[in-house]
Amino acid sequence: CHLHSLGHLLENYARANAVPAFGAVAKQFFNLDFDTRFGAPFKSFYDVCPYTDAICIAWQSNLHATSGPASSQAFDFADMSAGCGNVHFPSNATTQYETTGDTSVLTSCENFGLKNGTGGADLTTPYTNAGIAKAYGETRTDNGFDNYANGVASDCGAVQPTYIFGSMPGLSNTATDKQGAPMHNWWVYLFY
Repeated sequence: CHLHSLGHLLENYARANAVPAFGAVAKQFFNLDFDTRFGAPFKSFYDVCPYTDAICIAWQSNLHATSGPASSQAFDFADMSAGCGNVHFPSNATTQYETTGDTSVLTSCENFGLKNGTGGADLTTPYTNAGIAKAYGETRTDNGFDNYANGVASDCGAVQPTYIFGSMPGLSNTATDKQGAPMHNWWVYLFY
């Protein structure tokens, strides 16, 4: 479960603004900015979704997420496509760790900060558990826990941690922040 733990490490760096330039962009990437992005009274799904199988996030479309019966606070987010999700909540999450029904949603995860979409926005691509599992050689398609499949370490939380690390800005990336400044290689933050 090493990638799972490292994912939490990066999430915590972002939350604490341990490296301000990283925190400014990583909060959106990890969906830890709902208070600023949507004006919500909470920062992320971690704050409102319990560890149960009951639906916390209800998808109205491939962009629109609303609070489900298990959410401790009401929300209505018309466009959830910015960002990648986080270790417990993949882009199409309905509960912690899991996604009921494998909802197809749009996410900018693979194009974060590239401004390669319409009007200079980040290009969005479809995200499904089955699609990501296939891309990473995973045999399970439910985004549940699996430690090793088909020779690919799928880690705790299935391939979501692998997908996050594969999508975050790395060496020689061309991603930029909202002001147009180049993003640094995020991998170095694992060593500081």
